[in-house]
Amino acid sequence: MLHTDTVIPFAFESLPVRGALVQLEKSWQRMLANHEYERPLQEILGHSAAASALIAHGLKYKSMITMQLSGDGPLSMLVMQCSSDLELRGMVRGEVPHAGAGFRELVARANCAITVDGGDVERPYQGIVEVIGDNLAASLENYYQRSAQIPSHLALVSDPTLAGGILLQQMPDRGDAPEDDWRRLGLLA
Repeated sequence: MLHTDTVIPFAFESLPVRGALVQLEKSWQRMLANHEYERPLQEILGHSAAASALIAHGLKYKSMITMQLSGDGPLSMLVMQCSSDLELRGMVRGEVPHAGAGFRELVARANCAITVDGGDVERPYQGIVEVIGDNLAASLENYYQRSAQIPSHLALVSDPTLAGGILLQQMPDRGDAPEDDWRRLGLLA
């Protein structure tokens, strides 16, 4: 079986919306090799790998994305780096307090920092937002809304063999998508 890492960009002809799908197999399995992460931590790490790949792919220039989550909760640190060529590396550190621990409990009082650096970037850029919602996707939608002012829908998945996701964004230079269409796209994603 051939393990691949792919990002597939797309755009809607009739709406001012663009998007991308990501599927990470090779880099995700390499990242998990020789690590025994507890399931909730592994899932958050997989979501951050997929999200970082989507963010890096969306940049117009060669660079490195670094995503960091840190806070006072049981997940004390997560770092994920992704180049515009989909070269990924990352780690997570923390303890799962009980079997039913969810994202919100693991990342209590945490911030998410996303740094764009290297390559063709003149100077590094960093956006920092509070981690909110029931999953990393909700926190990153908040990041796009507050730091980049780009309405976005994001869905992320991961298991021990695959990390993936879909990102939909309104294209500001083409006007706003009708609210019903935008809401429907978010539900479909």
